[in-house]
Amino acid sequence: MEKLKFSEVVEAVHGSVNGTSQYDRYIDSVVTDSRKCREGSLFVAIKGENVDGNDFVDKAFSGGACAALTTRKTDDEREIRVEDSVLALGNLGRYYFKKLSLPLVAVTGSSGKTTTKDMMYYALSSQVKVHRTQGNYNNEIGLPLTVLEADGTAEYMVLEMGMSQEGEIDYLCGIAKPDVAIITNIGTAHMEQLGSREAIFRAKMEIAHRMDEKGLLLLNADDDFLSNADRNTLSCTVKTFGFSENADYRCLSYEQEVLSMKVRALIGEKNVEYRVPLGLHNISNSLAVLGAIEGMGLDLKKAVEGLEAFRPSDLRMDVREYGKITVINDSYNANPDSMKSVLSIFKTDPSSRRKIAVLGDMLELGENSRLYHEEVGRYAFECCDSLLCFGEYASFMAEAAVLAGMKREAVFFSNDKQEVAKNLKELLEEGDLVLIKGSRGMKMEELLSVFGGEER
Repeated sequence: MEKLKFSEVVEAVHGSVNGTSQYDRYIDSVVTDSRKCREGSLFVAIKGENVDGNDFVDKAFSGGACAALTTRKTDDEREIRVEDSVLALGNLGRYYFKKLSLPLVAVTGSSGKTTTKDMMYYALSSQVKVHRTQGNYNNEIGLPLTVLEADGTAEYMVLEMGMSQEGEIDYLCGIAKPDVAIITNIGTAHMEQLGSREAIFRAKMEIAHRMDEKGLLLLNADDDFLSNADRNTLSCTVKTFGFSENADYRCLSYEQEVLSMKVRALIGEKNVEYRVPLGLHNISNSLAVLGAIEGMGLDLKKAVEGLEAFRPSDLRMDVREYGKITVINDSYNANPDSMKSVLSIFKTDPSSRRKIAVLGDMLELGENSRLYHEEVGRYAFECCDSLLCFGEYASFMAEAAVLAGMKREAVFFSNDKQEVAKNLKELLEEGDLVLIKGSRGMKMEELLSVFGGEER
């Protein structure tokens, strides 16, 4: 972070103070955890469901913080009082983003946001200095914190934008306005909160309505909602990516290898060849990234080289070999679309090895949760030889697979993770390809203990 004067922060957040004695002090980091405070830190006291950050202001000062955003009344001249500390953090992020004046690539979508954001980082880093979202810091707290971590050496910024209700993407774009935006897809994530894919589509498209005529929006040509977006309502340039022949940036052919996908694509007027991690969704994500690179007028050849160096974040399409067993750990999160997308790897795998899917519950799907789990179960029948399911909805997934035609002895379900682990261990043979996936709350990565850590 570039240093900000205390007085700048007061003005940016529209705060009030008890005096001006601190105005010339400098702030060089912003934190919401009092344990991370050091000399020069601004502590933002956020009131959550269980903990009130205002109770830790004194601890923050003891840790070295030189200032704090609070909602409490105090006589301490180091404290900046605001009505809402989350909104104040957003205002500070907005001020700092304008001060940096960096080109911004923003990524949103129901699934694939983090992977696409990270691919974008690798492609851009081959030629410019890039600041990006770490992990999935993509909400009203994480995004401004990410912006405030950028320093003066950055030339581009890549931000992930998440949402769980309408208006959130619009709010985030109000903090950091995109020059280029990618919408990966419109799926069923957050169906419980928004109720329909139509509502999810509207919420995601808020990113486009914040862009002007200089902006570039990339939409998935293979998505039924995004491919039919009304361009007449948008000021920005719209381009599409995907497998469709009508896509502006499209996949011409692909070949699934043991641990990766070999891709040939048309980006603008250029044919390019490269490799990405397993999965058709990773091809789609990469097309969006290279389309953005071409649209920004950057070096496509260098971007391809950078993209080939991409490695997924923790718990996302992490392909490893344990002895002679290959494991795909994609346990960070799950929804029906991402489940089917990863399962499709089994369909296109060129080897004759056994395919075993270990799937956990998909959360936050609302009243149609049972139907979505049954849908994934039926699709699993088409893709794998054995299916092990864990969670409250596991039985629906498993029974749907059996009804679709999978042999009952090839299917197991339980709400006890240890039982699932025991059955998986007994099932494994040399040469197997195993997929582990479920929603974050299911902590499916714990099943990796079955393989004993003998990674090779």
